[in-house]
Amino acid sequence: MYENTADILQAAEQYGTPVYLYDEGMIVKKCGEAPNMPSAFGLTVRYAMKANSNRTLLPIIDRQGLYIDASSLIEIRRAYIAGIDPKRIMLSTQEVPENEDRAELERFILNGLTYNVCSLRQLYLIGDFVQKHGLDLSVRIHPGIGSGADPFIWWQNIDLEMAILEEYFPYAETVNFGGGLKEARMPDELPVDIAELGEYAKQRIRQFKQRTGRKLRMEIEPGAYIVANEGYAITRVIDKKERGRTD
Repeated sequence: MYENTADILQAAEQYGTPVYLYDEGMIVKKCGEAPNMPSAFGLTVRYAMKANSNRTLLPIIDRQGLYIDASSLIEIRRAYIAGIDPKRIMLSTQEVPENEDRAELERFILNGLTYNVCSLRQLYLIGDFVQKHGLDLSVRIHPGIGSGADPFIWWQNIDLEMAILEEYFPYAETVNFGGGLKEARMPDELPVDIAELGEYAKQRIRQFKQRTGRKLRMEIEPGAYIVANEGYAITRVIDKKERGRTD
């Protein structure tokens, strides 16, 4: 909870209302926590920018060493305008742009954007282009169960993903366990223990190495975990409505 009333009043006076106020110090703190998640052979943290794509916040998050997970071409543009190198962006979406948008997407890919294929149709439409230029693709597989907000579900996802990877992707070098890192937004909620989640993933990746001889780098995609409690909407009460009593 942001408790500096002077800052709130100053923001309202300077910019008018409604206005958003962000706690940069807390965002930096959360960005520093995520990379400390235990891992076996390295960890890449990608900020899921769908949580908040504010142009001012993206450079702050980028400076902390986090990469970007974008979910649309529009988000890629926003990140690029904010100064994010395409090499630090991954696109995870089922949309397949056409015409000028397709040409723009191809330019981003040629400049280092990681393209995460989420459907067979998408693979068919992009396959010739990436083959022509000798590029690698990332592939998104849904393991069949939901978000990892519940630690037990997150563990189940890890087990399913590792099994799929071992059976069908013999040349994969990175495994991405996605987001779902729960942040406490209400007084009765508890945040996820990222150390506990990381230790489980670390153990499974080490076991994978023992079975296959392959070292996998781990990726995660926190979004709400980074920014959910760091933004505030400042408003004014401009009217008061009273209702007559009926008893």
